Amino acid sequence: MGGCRDYLVEKLAFLPEKVDSYPTIAATDIEEIWITTQDDINIHGFYLRNNHSDRVLLFFHGNAGNAYSRLPNALLLRNMGFNVLLIDYRGYGKSEGSPSEQGLYLDAHAAYLFMHNKGFEQSNIYLYGRSIGSTAAVELASRNKVAGVVLIAPLSSGRDMAKQMGFGWFDWLAKDVFDNLAKAKDIESPVLILHGQYDQVVPLAQGQLLFDAIAHKNKEFIIAGDSGHNDISNSKEIDFWSLIKDFYDS
Repeated sequence: MGGCRDYLVEKLAFLPEKVDSYPTIAATDIEEIWITTQDDINIHGFYLRNNHSDRVLLFFHGNAGNAYSRLPNALLLRNMGFNVLLIDYRGYGKSEGSPSEQGLYLDAHAAYLFMHNKGFEQSNIYLYGRSIGSTAAVELASRNKVAGVVLIAPLSSGRDMAKQMGFGWFDWLAKDVFDNLAKAKDIESPVLILHGQYDQVVPLAQGQLLFDAIAHKNKEFIIAGDSGHNDISNSKEIDFWSLIKDFYDS
């Protein structure tokens, strides 16, 4: 039964774009790196160095495409005063393996250890997770002390997502899949959640449920009243990137 559930989760949750190579990146301060996970999968990523910063941001992207298309956003985050590590989950981009829920968590943990081994202290490691990337960030923050966590359009649980997608029959199989709610009580770091009011992919109600479940007192929930799922960073109602910078700086 577990194999059936895992197969359905992988097919419904992940939309990876595999590539053999990426276009040449001229910038010398963007390095392509490889990280080996605990289960011996080699995952690929981009390390955006900021020689003027002792902080690092781990960037966990959404469920479609690959990391390369997120480089413009990673550059914006680097310009906020961070080194940035942007990874391709297993099965995405040039990374080995096939995507899975547990694999996603192993990839996130490997990214965390990679930067910690580079000399970044827990107090200088920050997380940014968007959509399904929120599950990687929440998993990591529930098990490790980090400086701060930003979640963009986060989901509350796989069960809630199954209902949202019209897979009510999947409910009993999805009861503990991507369960951000269960982990929220263990987060010991400040959290900022930004969610579009008209998000039809991950409804606003899921972000609210997650916010309410987070036990840490230093938390903030901001709604972009004019936005959906994919356009929140271009919201006319909130200054998306400035809010994130202010949160990280505080």
